[in-house]
Amino acid sequence: MQVAWIANTNWLEQEVSQLHHLVVGMIDESVRVTQVLPQGVAEQGVTAFAERLPWSESRFAPLTRWRLGAMIEPLRERKIEMVHAVGAALWPSALRLARQLDVAAVLAGQSLRDAQAVRGLPSRARSSACAVVFPSESLAAAARAAAGPDLLVRAVPLGVHPDQAEPRPPRDASPGRRLSLAVSGNGQLDAGYTALLDALAELARDMPDLQVFFDGMGAEQHKLWREGRRLGLLPHMTLAPTHLIRRELLLRSDALLLPQALGRCRSLPLQAMSAGLPILAAADPAVDDLQPGVTAWLLDEPAPEAWAARIRQLADNPPAAHDLSNRAQQWVREHRLASSQVAGLLDVYRVLLGQSHPFPSAAA
Repeated sequence: MQVAWIANTNWLEQEVSQLHHLVVGMIDESVRVTQVLPQGVAEQGVTAFAERLPWSESRFAPLTRWRLGAMIEPLRERKIEMVHAVGAALWPSALRLARQLDVAAVLAGQSLRDAQAVRGLPSRARSSACAVVFPSESLAAAARAAAGPDLLVRAVPLGVHPDQAEPRPPRDASPGRRLSLAVSGNGQLDAGYTALLDALAELARDMPDLQVFFDGMGAEQHKLWREGRRLGLLPHMTLAPTHLIRRELLLRSDALLLPQALGRCRSLPLQAMSAGLPILAAADPAVDDLQPGVTAWLLDEPAPEAWAARIRQLADNPPAAHDLSNRAQQWVREHRLASSQVAGLLDVYRVLLGQSHPFPSAAA
């Protein structure tokens, strides 16, 4: 089986580890993968075990589609049997390439926005030669509701490799309550971030050693910085730019905080669970991985006082936080392994290759 994986910079900056383990997992299953990735992607964003075809990404969507369309001949030369594209922005290009190559297409979504985007898929996508996959059953259900019965929609949860390090011992509850917290969101100051920042400002008054690392998913975080300055939090804040090795920095903290319900699945929370970090998060119905009391402490109404209470619990009751992280770590090992994700995608591939027929004409 020959598969072309198409991804853009936005996805790679957040999910490069996904690319690595999926490509390696596919190779283990005798699937040849061609990585169709933007030019200029750092070497750590490329899996050396699979061939790479670079393309020139643009912020202008029509130009991006035209440039991806120019990949048709290189893909034809490699006898591609399947086109797999991540993110709704790339779906039109993937469908066009699949139709021109007369092969099947897998369209991968990550968010509620992607789930709604299935409404705009052309009629040729509603055939046995196309499938749409989402990383949670909640998102897949939203996509089915938007698409109707004619589109094959599957839930294939994200997976991670289980952490092989020794389990973390419980933190000591000390009078100074020294805490190192990682915060991950889209970096845009909203009600979720404001509530958390207000709570942190209160906590910092009696936790002078509190340190908080903010991961903004590549977004401009100037408004976040200004709000931190207004609250007197700057001595406790570090904004982690995209191009630093920030994921390792985040995973060395005492806990991961997710202040926004983004309606988007990411592998970072799973990696945190696997590494033994307790997670405190705003409840997000789109993300099946965040299960109250099992994988995370969830805040249904994340007001400042609710955040402050949970973080104080983290500081004052390390055994409770340790029990949570142990439950989450075990849950990941039972339900979210990288091998299971590879198997789920392979099942979709086999369904398409076993049942596919030529795409209808463009006029269909």
